[in-house]
Amino acid sequence: MSGCGVRRRPIQPDDLDRYRFVQDPQISPDGTLVAYAVETPEGEEKRYRSRIYVVPFAGGEPRQITRDDEHAVAPRWSPDGSRLAFRSKRGDDPQQVFVVAVAGGEAMQATNLPGGVSDFAWAPDGEGFALAGPGAVAPAAPPTLRVTKLHYKGDGVGLLLGERTHLWLSEPGDTTTQLTDVDEDDGGMSFSPDGTMLAFTRTRPSEHGSAPFNDVWVLDIATGEQRNLTNGRGPSFRPTWSPDSSTLAFAHHTEPNDIWWGANYKIWTVRADGSNLQEATAGFPHLCARAVSGSPSRGISWPGAQWSADGQTLYFVATIGGQVQLHKVAASGGEVQALTSGRHCVAGFVVSGDKIVYAQTSPSELAELWALDLAGDGTPRKLTDVNGELFSVATPSPVENFTFTSFDGLEIEGWLVPPAGFDPNDGKQYPLVLHIHGGPHGAYGEAYYHSFQALSGAGYFVLYTNPRGSQGYGEEFAKLCIGDWGGGDYKDLLAAVDHIVARGHVDPARLGAWGGSYGGYMTSWIAGHTDRFAAIVSDVPVTNLYSFFGTSDIGHYFAPFELGGVMPWEDREKYAFHSPVTYAKDVVTPLLLTHRENDLRCPISQSEEFYVQLKALGKNVEFLRVADASHGIVPAARAHAERIHLDAALDWFGRYLG
Repeated sequence: MSGCGVRRRPIQPDDLDRYRFVQDPQISPDGTLVAYAVETPEGEEKRYRSRIYVVPFAGGEPRQITRDDEHAVAPRWSPDGSRLAFRSKRGDDPQQVFVVAVAGGEAMQATNLPGGVSDFAWAPDGEGFALAGPGAVAPAAPPTLRVTKLHYKGDGVGLLLGERTHLWLSEPGDTTTQLTDVDEDDGGMSFSPDGTMLAFTRTRPSEHGSAPFNDVWVLDIATGEQRNLTNGRGPSFRPTWSPDSSTLAFAHHTEPNDIWWGANYKIWTVRADGSNLQEATAGFPHLCARAVSGSPSRGISWPGAQWSADGQTLYFVATIGGQVQLHKVAASGGEVQALTSGRHCVAGFVVSGDKIVYAQTSPSELAELWALDLAGDGTPRKLTDVNGELFSVATPSPVENFTFTSFDGLEIEGWLVPPAGFDPNDGKQYPLVLHIHGGPHGAYGEAYYHSFQALSGAGYFVLYTNPRGSQGYGEEFAKLCIGDWGGGDYKDLLAAVDHIVARGHVDPARLGAWGGSYGGYMTSWIAGHTDRFAAIVSDVPVTNLYSFFGTSDIGHYFAPFELGGVMPWEDREKYAFHSPVTYAKDVVTPLLLTHRENDLRCPISQSEEFYVQLKALGKNVEFLRVADASHGIVPAARAHAERIHLDAALDWFGRYLG
């Protein structure tokens, strides 16, 4: 299309409604086909609908497997490769597992778990499934509720009124047997290849300020015996079986109260009887997971580690700087080797024999699937082009990757998106928007960001960086902000702005700042500590760490950890010192607060507190409240909520930055 003389345009805000997101690639048992889901926003409210496709591993035309009117996620191949199972919600019924023949035909419902299925796995004989889900539909919130547990609500879920998530065995003949019944959530399960055991994770409760985290367990299907293999050592995710059913690999670290990426997850192994627990990636200094956020990350699961066919090698992703690459290591431990390289991020992957399929994104491309045949020449090959039609008429602006030296000599990585059509020789100066990631131990990187491209299309420079506290640069770097929110991290951000302004293309009188979650905290902090910015947008922020402790679904353990292990009753002054609301009187910059009504992670009261104080002080502040959305923008109307926030930010910056 582009070769036919079509003039390409910059990315526009409403391109969000045109994106297609690939999810959850799965290789057929014989290695010839790849199943995956594609999610698109549809309807007036732009609710996401997902459909399942298959494409030859060797390349070729994709074929749609599920119907247009079905919402289907999580494709999984039957052991013989003739069928695909997937999760789907039909009408008002809870989500169940459906099965469809790959050759074609009508999908048939395979489970009937009353509370719905949140996760599933084929039995090795192809005659049933292991399921995760509650045993009953969650009741509606009663008008009066007596709460007795510390952790009683969850963002995107609401009040935790229903049954815990248990494990079940679904067999032919509509027989469903409950396997676990403890007062904790079980999930993330996988069958041992010999069909005799289930590995799964069980959430430890949050008590007395401790963080909830997963242990790895094994269940003997014949006897019902359950064994805890990690026993409270620290958070663990996605256990996977060696081909001989003897050993499990999983992502893990040994700091129980750090479940939000301060510590580096590594790849560990343990035998099914609980013996020989060891780290396979010992000496590798990087996070063995994907920490980089970006537009393509929705619906792409983090797979932990996967085994080679001979059980000798483990495959995983690692975040190194702003890149996420595929790696491998001997299951017994040893030198870690990278399998991919370049300015991109691997968002998810699957291994089958010598074949690997992974989702890859870059600053100029939403995630697409790539294939890697380890038995061949090792050259990655692009497998899908689900956004090719859009990018044939819309051109993302180029993104510069750079490093700079901060105030104390620390090297910081950053990225700069120029205004669409920018000419460095035109002598003009342009407005700039500094965007700040959440976490604080998240990261920006070599991924696609719709908001940044839309700002570029509207005529702005967009600057984003990984200040101290970000992941990808080692544990010491990631922990530098702990106990120092608003300190060195704030100075890193200002140093980044200084570095770009010094080039001469940015108008220092037209600086904006925008961030969400911890990024919203930082923009609110900036508003009370400098007058350099002409406009600020603070999205779903934390503004009062003292009240956040008691109102957030994670506040009772997250706030003390991030403030260096201090409880609010032990040092109220520290909580106040690091809270943006304390400095409301010093705000001079026009500030837009945007929040979501159902946010339980950073509750909307955090914006309410700041807004009321600023308004009472006569400050230039506005407050946008978005209905039907949580902190993570669920339920399904995500594109609609994302678009509301983007349009509000563009309007605010248009008013004050020109």
